[in-house]
Amino acid sequence: MGNPVTLQHRLIFPARNNSEYRLLPTGLLTVTRDPPKGNQPMMADSPRIPRFPAALAGAVCGAVLGFLAFSMLLKIGFYGMVLPGAMVGLGCGAQARGRSNVLGVVAAVMAIALSLWIEWHFFPFNADDSLGYFLRNVGDLKTATKLTIAAGGFAGFWFGRGR
Repeated sequence: MGNPVTLQHRLIFPARNNSEYRLLPTGLLTVTRDPPKGNQPMMADSPRIPRFPAALAGAVCGAVLGFLAFSMLLKIGFYGMVLPGAMVGLGCGAQARGRSNVLGVVAAVMAIALSLWIEWHFFPFNADDSLGYFLRNVGDLKTATKLTIAAGGFAGFWFGRGR
């Protein structure tokens, strides 16, 4: 291993087999098989860097589809609360193009927020049907409801990490 070289604000570490490790300003470490020659610009490996804006747009699309799918299942008598969270994760992960635990956490938070909103939308408390009252009293929900919301959040994380 040679000494690291800074080129265009990126750290480059020579490695074996004519490849290089690069530490990008975003904190990601990438590996290239054939480093650029001469003054060619250094580009990160595109399959390895997640596309955050596209992944978030995919998560929003998944949220809309998850809400619609849940409402359709509810009309025929099924309670599929895991489905909206899983759809958020699938939408996020499908557009991510790379693997990122940060995207998984963002998708999990979105999935839990969506599931709580859906639960309030279709099943508000009898005492007060406001969202604020519902969020203050989430602990009063049935255990099965809380477990399915948590399972949807986990599915959102798992699928939202990408490939």
